[in-house]
Parts: sequence; C-alpha cells; structure tokens
Amino acid sequence: MALCLDEIDNDYWNALENGVKAPELKGDLPLRLKHITSPWTALDIIRTLSIIAGPSLSDSGLNVFIENHPGGPYMSNILNQSGAKLIFEWSGPSKRSTLADGYPPDILYDQFPHRAFIPVGTRSHLYLIGLELMDGVSWEVAVSKPKFKLTRPQSWKLWLQSKHHQWLEREVARIEDEVAGIVKKRPTAKIVFPRV
Repeated sequence: MALCLDEIDNDYWNALENGVKAPELKGDLPLRLKHITSPWTALDIIRTLSIIAGPSLSDSGLNVFIENHPGGPYMSNILNQSGAKLIFEWSGPSKRSTLADGYPPDILYDQFPHRAFIPVGTRSHLYLIGLELMDGVSWEVAVSKPKFKLTRPQSWKLWLQSKHHQWLEREVARIEDEVAGIVKKRPTAKIVFPRV
C-alpha cells in the first residue's frame, strides 16, 4: 500500500502533538549533517563559507538533517526536493530542544523528527565536507551568461567567449574544480545574520 503525502503530513503533526521522544544523540562525534538547497545557493555558501540565516529571529539559522539519526528517518517531504545537498560535519555539542528553549549559538539542536537546527551566530564546530547534486541536476543552472553592454568594452570579450560551443561545459568544469578545491580543505562554515 502506497503512503500518500497527506498521510505523512498527518503522521508528522500527530507525532509532534503527542511529543515524539526521539532517542538522544549518542556516540562518536563528528555527526554528518545534510542541508538541502538550490545549486546556486550551495555555490554561494561554498564560496563565502557563510550561511545567511532567515529573517525570523526566533528561528534564524540553518536547518539540517542528521545522517543516520538513531530515531530513524525524518518526517519531512523536502529531503529530495531541491537540487543540492551540502554535507557538513558537526564536532560540537548537541541537545534535544523545542522552539520554546531558545537557541544560543554553537550548539546543534535536535528537533527530530522535524529537523536539526544550528542557530545564527554559530562560528565553530561546523565543517563543510561535501556536496551532492541530485539526479538530473548540473552546475549549468548556476552559470550566468555574460551580457553584452555597449558602454563596457570588457563585457564584449566575455559575451563573445560565451558564444563558443564549449563555453558552458568549460564554465561547469571550472565550477566543479572550484567546489572540489574548497571542500577538500574541510573549511569551517559560519551562520550569519542577513545583510541589511
């Protein structure tokens, strides 16, 4: 029997209302985390090593899913809906929490079965270790074609280069190399407030 999305959503909300008790996270650190996003947002995060938190101060941070959570799979229908999965390693403290607890930074808050959450202001314990593009997704979606601007002669050269039949493939290869070089270093990522 197939499970429809409405049943999953009902199960999810029933679980939250009944206070699902997920097992505490135990075992060896680091934890592997996945963040689902678009390829162009993933590229921006990789290039800046900064995750810009959402505008809601009560819930401003990074939503992630803990790989192989001891409670089982997450009750979320977004796990396979975007084009990229950023993979992080978490080496810091974690705790079970609800929204009412508040969110001091540099702690991973386990809100299984909904999500795990790392709040804005976090500057340590979060390492970028990988990226997976989902099936059928390519870096082509993150490539911007140069625009021809009559008043900017430099744009003419870039625009002409983009007309070459292998230009897009070269740009995709350049992005792949750039991403691989950054991820190989296992850099620390930080979660910052939105720019105003």
